Amino acid sequence: IKELKGYKKVFLKPGESKRVTIELNDRSLAYFDEKSKQWVVDADTFNISLGSSSQDIRLNAKLVNSFRQELSTTTSNPLPRSALNSVLVEKPPVKTGGVFKQTVE
Repeated sequence: IKELKGYKKVFLKPGESKRVTIELNDRSLAYFDEKSKQWVVDADTFNISLGSSSQDIRLNAKLVNSFRQELSTTTSNPLPRSALNSVLVEKPPVKTGGVFKQTVE
């Protein structure tokens, strides 16, 4: 199964090159296990492909995970750490609560 786990839009001038970093974390490799009701990363070999599109792969690599991991709820959030750090969650001073406001800094 091929899944998009991250992308960056980069504009280059002719002959120009840039270094691009795309974060992959435990959650990037996980799936939700209905039986255990949590996110799991299996002991497996994962193929990582990089390219300008799914039809234009320019780099392939393998990532080996030696043991099965059951992720905690704090690591099972689908947002990368950089996105989590850039989102401010405020609880309004309303006694009924339950409403959250997200603002991006």
